[in-house]
Amino acid sequence: MARPVQQRSIQTRDRLLQVAGAMALDQGLAGLRTEAIVERAGVAKGTFFAHFPDKDHLVAELVARRMAGLIPTDAPNVAGFLAGLEPLFALMTAEAEVLDILARFAGPAGQAAGLDVVICDLIAAQAGQLGALQGLGLVRPSPDPATLAEGVFAFLLHAAASAQCPISAPDRLARQQAARDLLARLVSAWIT
Repeated sequence: MARPVQQRSIQTRDRLLQVAGAMALDQGLAGLRTEAIVERAGVAKGTFFAHFPDKDHLVAELVARRMAGLIPTDAPNVAGFLAGLEPLFALMTAEAEVLDILARFAGPAGQAAGLDVVICDLIAAQAGQLGALQGLGLVRPSPDPATLAEGVFAFLLHAAASAQCPISAPDRLARQQAARDLLARLVSAWIT
C-alpha cells in the first residue's frame, strides 16, 4: 500500500524546480549543475536524487512546465494557427538542450516529468483547432484532425532541429529564421 506524499516533500520538489528554473533563466539549461541547484535550494544532494533520478529528469520537467504554458487555445484561421506555433518553436530553438530533452523524453521516458502528457495535450489542442478550421473549410478535409496535429508536431521538431544545423545558415538568428520559414511552409502545405 502506497504512503501518501507528505506536503513537505511536495514543497521540496517544487523548491528544487523553482530554483532550477530561475537558474536556467540566468545561465541556460546547459549551465545547470546539480551541486549548485541543491546549494541554492538549501537541501542535501541525496534529497535531490530522492525527487529526480538525475538532472535531465529535472530539466525535462522544466521543459514540460514551459511547454504547458504555451499550448495555443484559439486559431480563428490558418494564419492564427501558424502564429500559435511561434512560442513553441521559440522554446524549442532557444537552447539546444530543449530539443535534446524533447528527443529523449517525448515518449515513455517523459512520463515521470509530465512531458508525455504535455505533448499529448498540445496535440489534442491542435487537433481541436484543426477540426474547427476543417469545419470552416480552411483546412483540408482529410486526414482527420488528430493525424494533422501529429504531423504538425513532427514538423515542429524537424524545424527546431534544422535551426541547430550550422550548414543551413552561418549565424544563429539566420538559422532560426530559415527554420521558422521552413516550419511555416511545411505546416501550410500539410494542412491546406
